[in-house]
Order: sequence, then structure tokens, then C-alpha cells
Amino acid sequence: MEKRQPIIWYLENKFIHSTDAKIPITDLGLQRGWGVFDFLRTYSGQPFQLSVHVARFLRSTKGSLINLNKSAEELTQLVNRLIARNSVVGSVGIKLFATAGNSRDGLTGGKKPTFGIMLLPLHRYPRATYTRGIKLGIYRELRTNPEVKSTNYAAVLVKMAVEKRRGFDDILYVGTNNVVYESARSNFFALINGTWITPKEGVLPGITRKLVIGLSRKRYPVREGVLTLAQLKKAGEAFITSTEREVMPVVKVGSFRIGNGRVGDKTKQLMADFHRFTLQ
Repeated sequence: MEKRQPIIWYLENKFIHSTDAKIPITDLGLQRGWGVFDFLRTYSGQPFQLSVHVARFLRSTKGSLINLNKSAEELTQLVNRLIARNSVVGSVGIKLFATAGNSRDGLTGGKKPTFGIMLLPLHRYPRATYTRGIKLGIYRELRTNPEVKSTNYAAVLVKMAVEKRRGFDDILYVGTNNVVYESARSNFFALINGTWITPKEGVLPGITRKLVIGLSRKRYPVREGVLTLAQLKKAGEAFITSTEREVMPVVKVGSFRIGNGRVGDKTKQLMADFHRFTLQ
């Protein structure tokens, strides 16, 4: 059997084997969840939408008061060097992360942040996820500072575990005013009276979301704005978007079906359009 090459990561200003990656137990990312990240992927060994991901990562560090002190150009070069060092030719995930660093009192940011880039396998979702669609449980909470891609997922991961026991695949944030926002790690779209509506305020500015909006507008009307639970109950189709999930159909939210409870034709068309785009 051929011996697998070790995976190379980048941590604290040097490239290392992933098995050698270590951070202090007093790091604020571990102790308080004070950290941010961004996640992108490759197609055929090439980083997809890299400059946009890097820009969002830097906005997240700034919004979390993490003084990374690295430029977009530096981050772009580091990602490309990591890809080259690992001889990536297919599809992998790449996670950039930064925390507030090592803290003596567990409350005050350290003298310098902890920063790293990880190369990870992509999660492969079952084919049925795309042919039959997924079900979302309703989560009546709002994310704190949703435009920042924070590492603090504790509350939503607990909720997701609960909803999975109830037969749901993921969750959908819905405010107390019955306004629909986003999924745990994905943006949300619903087809209402022939127009795709996707929430704009109070959600993460998804990169796949933005790309899908552009693709959708070539075929269908699209509106970024408020989407209510009452409107969603009348939706003909729905889907979520993210780096790993791409365009994933939704056939049920809470106790009600979306449309006829099957993956819609317009969703199928957008899935095909997205896959063609990634092959360019």
C-alpha cells in the first residue's frame, strides 16, 4: 500500500505537519470562543473565489478586534503556497482562522493573535441530499454579530444535535418577529410567486450566496430582502447555499412542506448552472 504524504498546515508563521499543530490551552479561541475563520475550497486544485474569502476573513478579524496584521496579498500567497506544498490536484477544503491569542487572565486579548491555515477533506453529502432535499428545524434565536464568521458555534451545534434527533438535517434561524434569516452554516433562498427571495439583513454575507444570486438573475427574478415565515409557508421551492453544500434543496421547514415536498425544477436548474460555473 502506498504511504500517504503528511498534510501540511500553516501555523504561527511557519509550515508544519498537521500532527505537530499545537496552541496553548489558555488561548482565547479555546477558552472563550474569541476567534474567527473563513472556509473555501478548491476545484481541480484551484482555490475558488479566493480573493473574496480573504476579504471577508479580514473583515471578520476587524469586526472581532483581532489585530491580524496581515494583508490580503500575504494571505493569498500563503493559501497558494499551502496548496502547492500539499500538491493539491482535486477538491479540498481550506480554513483560515485567527483567535485573540494566548491570555493570562482568560479575558484580555493576547499580545498577538493566533493565526493558522488548515487543509481539510471536504464533507461529502449523500446523493439523496440533493435528489430528495433536506429538512430544516426552526431555531428561534438570532446569531450575535452575524456578519462576522465567528468560531463560536456552541449554541447552534447543541440545537442542531437536538433537531437531528427529531429527524431534521439542519436548522433555520427565525426571529421572534417570524422573520427568516439563515441556516446554521448556509444562506437561505425561497421561491415566492415566481421570485427567489433571500434574506439580506442579519445574515452572513455568503460568497456562494452572492454567486448564486448572479446565476439566478440570468433566468429568474431575485430579491434580497425580508422573508417571513408566513411567506415561506407559501413557497414553491427553497434551497440553501454554502461552500461545501453548494446549492442544496430544502423540502421541509419545521412542520410544513415546501411546495409539494419534492426538489423543484428551478432549484435543479440552478444546481446545474452552479456546477457548470465551477467547471469554467
